[in-house]
Amino acid sequence: MYLMENLKKSFIILPTAPFAYPILMAKKPGGGLRFCVDYRKLNSVTKKDCYPLLLVEELLGRISRGKIYTKLDISEDLTTFRTRYGMYRY
Repeated sequence: MYLMENLKKSFIILPTAPFAYPILMAKKPGGGLRFCVDYRKLNSVTKKDCYPLLLVEELLGRISRGKIYTKLDISEDLTTFRTRYGMYRY
């Protein structure tokens, strides 16, 4: 089972977050399963951007004049998901 295998490998852990999103497993065309998270509820309450995105050339021009840069560590706490067996976190 996907959950048990990945718990044993420590790829997923039990979360402490009070919320999560439902998942489903979709069959891949070549066999196997694809892990999918259903973010429709989150998307329904997310505020949409009301301005057009800049062209890549404009963005690169602005970045080249920057003095402060941010580096984010996204190696942990990426996704908490809910299954009928409980909640888990990548």
